Amino acid sequence: MYIFGIITPLTMGPISVYAGLFHLEQTGAYSTEASVSTESNPTSFGRPKAKNARFSSP
Repeated sequence: MYIFGIITPLTMGPISVYAGLFHLEQTGAYSTEASVSTESNPTSFGRPKAKNARFSSP
């Protein structure tokens, strides 16, 4: 019986996290949170600026 007490938390933790992420992506809150995050800090989601223009890509 002790083995079930060890295996159950180890398996249910990741299953719960993935189920929560899947549920979050299905709701409208995910798109709202993504748009607010992008609007509040737009530079973190774009391509980083090159420090030397000679080596930057087009």
